[in-house]
Amino acid sequence: MKTSKFAVVASTTVASVSALAHPGHDHSANASMLYHVIFYGSVVAGLAILGLAAYQAFKKISK
Repeated sequence: MKTSKFAVVASTTVASVSALAHPGHDHSANASMLYHVIFYGSVVAGLAILGLAAYQAFKKISK
């Protein structure tokens, strides 16, 4: 069982690297900065929401 889990994780890791390196990922494109700001902004917003939810959950538990 451990071997099959390792194989799945290892193959997913290798596959994801090749998926990220797709042709057309051009950092010199006109809209590249906008796309990156939107992407990283959504990541930060998601982390902030998760952090707020965790804070509220821990605050509720500690009462």
